[in-house]
Amino acid sequence: MAPEAIYGITALVLIGCFVALSHVDRRLKQEGWSLANALSEPTQLQAPMDPRWLDSIGDKADIDNAGDAKPQTSTPLVTVTVLEASTSRLIALVGMIVILLMYLGFGIFSLFNYGFTCSMPASSGAVTGFLYSGLTLFAPYVANKFSSVFQPMIRQAGITSNAPQPAQPTPEATATSTTANS
Repeated sequence: MAPEAIYGITALVLIGCFVALSHVDRRLKQEGWSLANALSEPTQLQAPMDPRWLDSIGDKADIDNAGDAKPQTSTPLVTVTVLEASTSRLIALVGMIVILLMYLGFGIFSLFNYGFTCSMPASSGAVTGFLYSGLTLFAPYVANKFSSVFQPMIRQAGITSNAPQPAQPTPEATATSTTANS
């Protein structure tokens, strides 16, 4: 095969991969998906609520008159769920991108070598083992999805936990203990 054809096919496969990824990114953005939200995790934030905030409409006049009100010592806590950046999710994303680029790199190299020699590289078996080991990054996600398949069956059967439940006193035992104490 001519070297120009091999270069063209290899470039076409590589460009096709990047075009497909950019198409997926564009479609997700059209539907309102955000990478920042995907890399964030919900966190419960508790803060004391200013009682004057309930009475105000939020205008500047209320803020200017805030000094006139008497401070209250006990204010109720308000729980708000906010999205907080997750370092572990960011590290997992970077690792996944590195593994993806390695898969693309080894694949393009193998395709390029196959085009010139009409055989796969001799080290393909070792590379395949290495790439399979990269899949272990996704093992926790697979296990989580696999376990979620069984959650409806567990709920339907009424199985809640294997942990022993605390013993509830029976009415006879309560009557006996109050008689013995008298």
